[in-house]
Amino acid sequence: MTQEKQSSSSGAPLASLFASAVYDVALDKLAASTVDHAKTILIDALACVYAAPASLEDQAIAVAGEQPLPGSGGATLIASGRNAEPATAALVNGAMLRSRDLMDVCAGRDVSHPSEIIPSALAAAEVAGASGRELLEAMVAGLCLHVTLAREMPVHPYGFHHTGHAAIVAPLVISRLLRLSREQAASVLNLTAGSLLVPEGFSRGQVTNLKTYAYGLQAKNAFTAVRQSRAGLCGSQQLLDEMAGLWSKFSGAPFNHGALADGLKPDLVEQIWLKRFPAQYALQPLISAACKLHEPGIAERISNVQVFASRRTVERCADSAKYAPKNAEAADHSLPFCICAALVDGSFSGETLDKCRWQDAEIAGLMGKLSAEAVSNDAGYAVGPQKLVLQMKDGTETSVAAEYPPDGNNWRDVAVGKLRCHAQGRMDADAAISCINDIEDGPARNLFSIFQTHS
Repeated sequence: MTQEKQSSSSGAPLASLFASAVYDVALDKLAASTVDHAKTILIDALACVYAAPASLEDQAIAVAGEQPLPGSGGATLIASGRNAEPATAALVNGAMLRSRDLMDVCAGRDVSHPSEIIPSALAAAEVAGASGRELLEAMVAGLCLHVTLAREMPVHPYGFHHTGHAAIVAPLVISRLLRLSREQAASVLNLTAGSLLVPEGFSRGQVTNLKTYAYGLQAKNAFTAVRQSRAGLCGSQQLLDEMAGLWSKFSGAPFNHGALADGLKPDLVEQIWLKRFPAQYALQPLISAACKLHEPGIAERISNVQVFASRRTVERCADSAKYAPKNAEAADHSLPFCICAALVDGSFSGETLDKCRWQDAEIAGLMGKLSAEAVSNDAGYAVGPQKLVLQMKDGTETSVAAEYPPDGNNWRDVAVGKLRCHAQGRMDADAAISCINDIEDGPARNLFSIFQTHS
């Protein structure tokens, strides 16, 4: 089927279908469980921002190329309370959220981190003077659209990165919060659509720090596209259709227009889960299991470590580069390092990365004793079954099936615990949590005022 026929059969350009789907999300139509989980994801996203190294904010400002504004009038940089242009705030807060690899995940046919849309939503809501209800509705739409795209337009299997989906999600969420019409939002989307297909190279091998900025750069571009559209710049109404056609050439399947026929399915938001450790998502169960197996001096008593995980996990996290990580970005994606550090230390945190523990002789020696084996040939990105086996020098063996989360599935407790820990002494976490719990009942500025009150 040609791309022209695909578009005409749907009755509207693809950008218009996406815009309508995002704009149709309404709080009154959402299940209470969906609303509650979206609030949990917002709490968790703030925790991830505060978990970032403090020095990263100034570095991210330099990457953005714009300095914070004196006084008020812009959007808040969450970690410091300073103000910046909304595009800069989206990039800086997005980099802070992403830097520790501590944010949420949705993994199945493809993988994505839906909460990466939250910094853009916050920046747009703040400069627009949006209500808490408007913020929540747009945020749910963005989270849901990321899950939908991961299901309907998987990119990783074809050598692309999921941050490309930001070229669709960010302009629509920003446009909705800035109160652009649906038609204007579709026009903005067609200005950003050319960035849909992002090569995955920066997240392979020795992972670079571009992964910290990849989504934020897309978000900054979306704010620029809004300005350009308002100034009269417009592109082809079919550009997103053309980009979807390019994706179809790689995937061998046309984009499923029917996925948008009845709008988004907001309950998909409830498929998003959270992390406890600052590491790649599929390593969470294995790190948890390794922490439980920790004993003083355990590295000296181990003869070898065997890890059984999905093919995708072994390919992405146990390639040769991951046995000798050179930076924190590669280390937190390294199966050998994360497991061995957890075995030796009994924990895995931002401090593990800050102290460059991959350079420690004891941990490096244990990494040399570790082998990873794929237990399934599943082409998807779900975590799948995992097992950790320790063979000891005395001939004994310990085998543990890795499960996650280890203590139940209460994501709210995970998010609240993370925020209280990482915001301690810097922001009133309980005030922020209370505000988020009732965010739909007041102006969004109530939340921003809490960010601006730092200890």
